[in-house]
Amino acid sequence: MLRAIDFKTNNLVTLTQEEDKLQLGKDKIQSYLEIGKEKYFYGFYESALKYYACVLKEDPTQVDAWIGQIRVLIDLEKIDAAVFWAEKGFNQFPEIKNMELVQAYALVYAGKIEKAKKLINKPVKKSELPMSWLLRGEVLLKMKLGFFHKFIKPYRGIGKIGAFFCFLKALESDPHDGFMNQRIGIAYLKANETAQAYNSLRVALVAAPQNPLTLYCLALCYRAIGDYDYALYHTKKAIAFNPELDAAAELLQWLHSPLRKTFHKLLKII
Repeated sequence: MLRAIDFKTNNLVTLTQEEDKLQLGKDKIQSYLEIGKEKYFYGFYESALKYYACVLKEDPTQVDAWIGQIRVLIDLEKIDAAVFWAEKGFNQFPEIKNMELVQAYALVYAGKIEKAKKLINKPVKKSELPMSWLLRGEVLLKMKLGFFHKFIKPYRGIGKIGAFFCFLKALESDPHDGFMNQRIGIAYLKANETAQAYNSLRVALVAAPQNPLTLYCLALCYRAIGDYDYALYHTKKAIAFNPELDAAAELLQWLHSPLRKTFHKLLKII
């Protein structure tokens, strides 16, 4: 039987009494799943992981919880754990497309590009779900390859072309979806594609103006283009909505550093 594990302590996961309070009349497992998704969207990764793990403890067949758990582990940079659970999930549900794709997602972050290629370069159905297109696009952008790498010599940027197409399909049913736009923006940000990241993150912020993770990622975009005032503004807002967002706190410290301020002044003079 699958056990829910806290990856920090290796102990069984339990929710506090406060965390276990659910809306009356709602199914417990679905409530845990919805809360986990919300925590993930807002960047409360440790809490999201706890809820996903509890869902799997109650019902190991919940594929969305498998996918959510693996995605959180990658964002927490626990790559080996992500690969382990992705392979375990795929072995349990080999017929489910998204389990195959999330395995490719974990493998590409582990640097196992050839294994990821075998999973990602398979026939695509037009009816695939938005999450399928998102995962496919994230993998293609990460490994900088397109669908046709077996037939033509890869050139710089082909991964972006394939990813762009997949992201369009992911947003086809709802172009203003906050979660999808946020994750697309983060994928572009990781690939150092600041302009594309900014465009997607701005849409995500409209959907959820108080989302600390989106605010922090926008701050990174502003830092990348040298707009430190806006970077500082968005960083402070991100910390206000999530004081435990360590990455934002580190960015705030850098933005306030004397060396950065001196460099900024020199740029204005030049």
